[in-house]
Amino acid sequence: MELLPFVEDLRVVGTLGSNVDIVRIERWSSSLKYYLCTYPEKCLEVEPSRIPPSWKLFAPYIHGYTILDEDAFVEDLAKALRNSLEGKTLVLGFSGGKDSTALLVLATKLVQYVNAELLPIYVHVPILDTSKNLSFVDYVSKKLGIEIVVVEAKRRDVLSKLRWLGMPRRGFRWCTAFKVVPMRRIVKERNAIELLGDRVFESLKRLKRLLPIAGKSVVYARKLHLLAFATFLDIHRIVRRYGLVHPSYLEGSLRVSCTLCPYRTLFEIDLRNHDDPGLIEELLRRDYSKRFSRIVDLETFLNLSLWRFDPSRTARILRLVKSVEERCREHGCEEIAWSWIKQRIAELWSVDIDAPYLGIDKVVDMLRNSTSSLPT
Repeated sequence: MELLPFVEDLRVVGTLGSNVDIVRIERWSSSLKYYLCTYPEKCLEVEPSRIPPSWKLFAPYIHGYTILDEDAFVEDLAKALRNSLEGKTLVLGFSGGKDSTALLVLATKLVQYVNAELLPIYVHVPILDTSKNLSFVDYVSKKLGIEIVVVEAKRRDVLSKLRWLGMPRRGFRWCTAFKVVPMRRIVKERNAIELLGDRVFESLKRLKRLLPIAGKSVVYARKLHLLAFATFLDIHRIVRRYGLVHPSYLEGSLRVSCTLCPYRTLFEIDLRNHDDPGLIEELLRRDYSKRFSRIVDLETFLNLSLWRFDPSRTARILRLVKSVEERCREHGCEEIAWSWIKQRIAELWSVDIDAPYLGIDKVVDMLRNSTSSLPT
């Protein structure tokens, strides 16, 4: 998972990130702490030894910039890639999140230097997502003066899958097919190149996959990674500079995704403002009856949004929550409110961040040095 700058009093004082329902907060001057999100709307400090090792894995954080000037960055890309891009259609899957938004900004500049067609596409999945993201797509289109093609999955197909397979969950996110399939079809039909905003800092998995392409501005298997080595600060500055910060970030969410995305951390989930809350309640109760009723009571299932996990993992999470809550009752522990975490995230998107320009080559060297000590 990605670590973000941790902001207090308008200053970056450390890093903040989440993985599953663990929130990691490091203050560079003092401490590194982990908190387990629970209910009602609080996170409890937990000893690192109690946390599953995979929940503590984050990609390295580098406090600096690799893009000094967007126009110069794009002009250099155009020179390196002109022969590969001339006459092509460049398909960009837009989600509204920070990375795809920054990618879209750079792509609109790139096609001014090369003779290529830019085709941004947003895939809307009814029920799992709300109209909020559609509104942001419209806002970005007008702001940048471009058309973002909206492809919408059939509501009846999504509902059928929900009733048959249950809610999307970690390890079985069947919903991605509704987004991936139409994108692949369009890329194939147009013989297009797909522009990707994946970055090495998003997770250890992406770091290990993308690090080998360092120094190679090439199109491979109809894919082009424009932002592979951009730091969070690069993305943050581009998105803020063009006034394209998604409302979810300003409300304290770490990520932009479907409302019912199982990869959201507990404090990011709020189903009260869903377009059809009655249907969501029906689907959650149905999922509970089919898969969870022997493991947990309905109230706890809903309060902890346990539909995000498979039943076996749910049992492990419940044991961890119970043990941490018992220890805090008996011995006391530090407690932070969800609202406090959300305030820190929202504040991050309201400030300019001062950090050195490092350049891609130096960042790649830093990443290579850091990966030598990472688990395989």
